[in-house]
Formats: sequence, structure tokens, C-alpha cells
Amino acid sequence: LAVSIKAWEQRLHTVTQQKEAARQQKAQLSRHYTQQQKMVAEIGDRARTAESRLQALREMEQAYEGYSRAVQELMRQKGKQSWGPGIKGVVAEVLRMPGRLEKALEVALGGAAQNLVVDTEKTAQEAIRFLKQGNYGRATFLPLDILRPPRVEVPPKSKFSGILGRAVDLVDCTPEYRPVAEFLLGKIWVAEDLSKALEWARHNNFYRRVVTLEGEVLNPGGALTGGSLPPRGTRFFSRRREIEDLEVKVRLERNNLLTQQQEKAALENKAQELAQRQETLEKEHHQLELTCSLAQKDSIQLEAEAKQVQEHLQLMVFEEADLRENQVRGQAEIVGLEEQLLFLVEQEQEIREKQKFLQEKLKEQDVQAREEEKILSALREARATGTQQILGLEEQLMHLGNEEVKRERELTEL
Repeated sequence: LAVSIKAWEQRLHTVTQQKEAARQQKAQLSRHYTQQQKMVAEIGDRARTAESRLQALREMEQAYEGYSRAVQELMRQKGKQSWGPGIKGVVAEVLRMPGRLEKALEVALGGAAQNLVVDTEKTAQEAIRFLKQGNYGRATFLPLDILRPPRVEVPPKSKFSGILGRAVDLVDCTPEYRPVAEFLLGKIWVAEDLSKALEWARHNNFYRRVVTLEGEVLNPGGALTGGSLPPRGTRFFSRRREIEDLEVKVRLERNNLLTQQQEKAALENKAQELAQRQETLEKEHHQLELTCSLAQKDSIQLEAEAKQVQEHLQLMVFEEADLRENQVRGQAEIVGLEEQLLFLVEQEQEIREKQKFLQEKLKEQDVQAREEEKILSALREARATGTQQILGLEEQLMHLGNEEVKRERELTEL
């Protein structure tokens, strides 16, 4: 039992350590889960904010907000009028440009960003007729079948640093819309900043138009345009860029949110498993405490019983010694009794012989007794006969007596 108690106490110590480790792990997991919840909430907020902004920008883009009324009305007719499919879109839709060049090229295009690209001059004529009839305003059209970009003399590669090149070479579009890019941006150059633009313009006698990455414009002849630009959401290229960026951001945020939610779910599962393990450890700990307590009580009781058994054994040792002494005495008594028994056996033999002698003698006496019994029986019979005779005589005497009395009476009477 002592070995079992020690094993239980060791297991209780182990379970206690496991409980503490589980408690610490649960506390750490709880902190991690709280951080994860906060992160999921933050990512969700960012995703919702981005989605809200994206939805607003998409609605603005679909409604062609910021464009002229003429452009808005014509874009609504793409699916309604017979000439509608001939409208390819506005310049801001068919040209694409790197993010760092947006300010420069938006400024370079200016109002031309709202020009409508159409397939033929006939489509342009029909659209102009529609605008006149509805009094919707004016628009500029770029028919692909008649559009002829001006010839531009391209100077040799500039030895000046900070000149990025012609604007048309910095934008991206499909081959179908390359004439549009050449027509609008073929004569415009892009510089890193205004000082580099001025240095290059002086070298070329202020002959060409130059725009900077920050949106300043150096016009032919030396006129400068600059200052603050409208908010990004009202600039067409910037708005499209922001929509694309937001689409990527929303997708990334949603993927990140899904990942974080999965990790949160994994933490919840882990927390549930840990709670179950804690519950199991608590039960085992309680059971071990109860077992150890009962075992200690049993140990105390067993020690008391062992003491009683020891005392009983000691008493039995004393009793055994007494029994041994009694055994010795008993063996001596047995020897004495055996001697007495032998003596009694001899006496019994003698008695048996005497008994046999007496039995023989009794047999003889029995025969004699039977003879005497016969004689006695005969005497009894004779006695009975004599008695009967005596009774008969007495009756006769009595009768004679009565007769004598009767005669004496009769004699007296006489």
C-alpha cells in the first residue's frame, strides 16, 4: 500500500504540474485569441471600408461621374441605339499608365481624357446628332477609321537626366488604340520635376510641351502651369487606378480575413480541446486527491490493524509457549494414561476371564434355576389345588356350621 500511495502521490504531483501548464497555456491562448479577435475585427473593418470605397468608386465609374453630361448620355446609349456599339469608350478607359505617371499624363491629357473613341466617323455623326436633338451638350470624338496622328520629329536621345521620354511611349494600350495615344500624347514629354523640365526646355528653345511627375506643365513658348490637383477620386485615371488597387486590396484583405478567421477557429478548437483537457485533469486531480486521502486513511487504519495483529501475534507466541508446555505435560499424561490403559487392558482381560467363568457358572445356575422353577411351579399348582380344597372345606364347614345353628334353633324351639 505504501508503494501504491507513493505512486499516486507522484501521479498527483505530475497532474498538478500538467494543470498548471494547461492553465498557463490557456492564459496564453486566451491572450492570443483576444489579439486574433482584434486582428479579425481590424481586418474586417479595413475590408468593409475598402469594399465601401470600391463600391462607391464603381458606382461613380459606371455612372461616369465627373464626365460631361454629353459623355454620360452617350454612354447610356451604348446598348440602346443602333450606333451605340460603335462607341468604344472614353480615352480614360482605353489608355493605361503606370501609377507614378498618372498625375503627369492626366494633366497632359486634360479635358481630352473625356474624348470618346468611336469606330467610324458615321458613329460620331450619329452621336453628334443625338446630342443636338437632346440638347445634351458637346463632346469630342476620335473615329478610329479617320484618325491621323500628326508626324512628330523625335529628337535624339536626351543627354539630360530627369527626362523620362515621350508620354505616348510611357502609356499602355492595345494596338487598336495606339493611334489615339499617338494623337493625344505624341507631342508631350515627361520630366521628373520642374527644374529638369526647364533645363531641357531651354536646350530646345521652349519648343515642346513638357509635364512633370507632380503635374506641372511647361507649355511651348515658356508658359508654366502648376499648383494643387483635384482629389484623386475625381480624376479619371486615378479613380480607375484606385479601383484596381482597391480590388487587389479587398481581395487580399478578404483572403487575409479568411486566413485569420481560420486561425481564430483553430484557436477556438484548440481552446475547446484545452478546456476538455483541463476538465479531464481536474477530474483526475480530484480523484487522485480523494484516492490519496482514502489511501492515507486506509494506511493509518492498516497500521492500527497491523499493530493489533502484532500484539495478537505476540500473544499467540506466549500462548504457543504455554501450549508447548501443556503439550509436554500432556505427552507425560498420555504416557501415564497409556500405562494406565495397559493396566486396565490387563484388568479387562482378567475380568473377561472371570466373566467367562461366571457366565459358565451362571449357565449351570440357570439350568438349576429352571429345574427349581419347575419344582416351584409344581408346588404353586399344588398350593393352588390345596387352597381350592381348603376353600371347599371351609364352605362345607360353614354350611355345617349353619346347619348346626339351624338344628340348635330347632332344638331350642323344641
